Amino acid sequence: MSRIERLTWASAALLLLIPLWYFAADRATFIERPDDVLRALPHFLAQGDTWTNIGITLLRVVIGLAIGIVAGVIAAFVMSRSKFMGYVLTYYVIAALRTPSAIAAILGLAIFKGSEAGYILVVAFITFPYMAIGMRDGLNSADHELDEMAQIYHLNLFAQVRNIWLPLWHPIFSRPCATPMPCRGK
Repeated sequence: MSRIERLTWASAALLLLIPLWYFAADRATFIERPDDVLRALPHFLAQGDTWTNIGITLLRVVIGLAIGIVAGVIAAFVMSRSKFMGYVLTYYVIAALRTPSAIAAILGLAIFKGSEAGYILVVAFITFPYMAIGMRDGLNSADHELDEMAQIYHLNLFAQVRNIWLPLWHPIFSRPCATPMPCRGK
């Protein structure tokens, strides 16, 4: 499919939402019509509270994503390195993956009673399993000879992560080699 065809289909899909929105607004009491929303939008965006609340929400999302990513990476690393912990953590990751996001949000609000931590932890909870599964699969498919090399050179965990695993995860972490030995990717 060409780029123009994809753009045409994407535009048609977006335009189809407008009549569906009118249809839903006519049949539900809690949905406003699109033209009413457009008329109220400038006033809504002109209020100072709107932008403050958007900023607070974005901060919560960023913090929650960071926590979910870090937790997922740590879980993936542990799952790929220890068979026993891999089995144990896999159950938690699968349970988190199979929990619908709406249920996680409702439980988070109920447990944390609308506190700041609740909002952040819901985002982290939803992000965590996807990071853990993706990173675990990537680590398991990595070259295991790199582990042997790290053991031969007695690299500590920090050195392994910095010099072996980070460059595998993303090329921005790769550094030019300072040794006469051939570098990976050259």
